[in-house]
Amino acid sequence: FQNSDIFIGGSFSGIKNFGTINAESSGYRDGFISKYIYPNTFSNFYKMSSSDLVVLKSFEFDSDGNILLVGHWGKLFQDYDINFGDLSLESNDYIDSFVAKLDPNDGWIWALRGTSNRDDYVNKVVVDDQDSIIFGGTFAVSHVNEVEFSNPSPFQILGETLSPTSRQSHLFLWKLVVDPDQDGIGAIDDSCEDGVTGWISTISLDRDSDGCLDSSEDSD
Repeated sequence: FQNSDIFIGGSFSGIKNFGTINAESSGYRDGFISKYIYPNTFSNFYKMSSSDLVVLKSFEFDSDGNILLVGHWGKLFQDYDINFGDLSLESNDYIDSFVAKLDPNDGWIWALRGTSNRDDYVNKVVVDDQDSIIFGGTFAVSHVNEVEFSNPSPFQILGETLSPTSRQSHLFLWKLVVDPDQDGIGAIDDSCEDGVTGWISTISLDRDSDGCLDSSEDSD
């Protein structure tokens, strides 16, 4: 629920009718998110598409009404990319995980890949009262019918890595603080997230809105 609106999400295969919306999966199975109006009306319909298998596991709303979505895709067939409208994530190896943000009225905002050289899953996402994004899952899971004799590669997401400590799969929990320095520019878009604090990005202080204080951190 979001402001009394009902949203539903999941996966579908082939051609499906969501009220008057006719949707077709790009591969074996696509993910979807949609607003639902009782008894049989759908709107604000969006797909997560790949030529392989896409699974939406969880979604949550932030205070602006945007939707955070997590799940995984591949490897039923080959290493196929996943598409969020005009955004695309490249497949790395086996099953990769994703975290994405959607404005239900205006489209996809960003999408991130979580990956190692084995199967990786993000299974749950929540948003706290500060709009920080918390998600968790499992990485470096041995692929079906394969025996592993060496440690997996690190799990990579958001430019950071989690290093495995054994050949076994690993649980993880990650918190993405949206705006740690409280300058009004989110961490993903802030070029000076660890810089000067105690100010708010405005056109007079931060001409290009990159999160860097022009007078001391930015030459533009």
